[in-house]
Amino acid sequence: MPLSLPGEPVAEGPPPAGIVVDEGHRSYGAGAELAAVIAEGAFWSLDAPVRRLAALDVPVPFSPPLEDVTVPTPDLVARTARELCNR
Repeated sequence: MPLSLPGEPVAEGPPPAGIVVDEGHRSYGAGAELAAVIAEGAFWSLDAPVRRLAALDVPVPFSPPLEDVTVPTPDLVARTARELCNR
């Protein structure tokens, strides 16, 4: 059974685990809704909970070094993927 948002499929089959990455705020954003759709539609098929990586719920700073602290970085995504795969 495909997972879908209104009008378009999210995935053809349930993923064994999922990471939703969004540079928007963690609370009440598109990433939260997508994670909820995956979790609800594939709950029994998931090997691990859906993880959300998103910006902190603070205004994004103008300074690039500070921005890197508030939004997900490629290193954080890779580390989270390894944790989900138990590696």
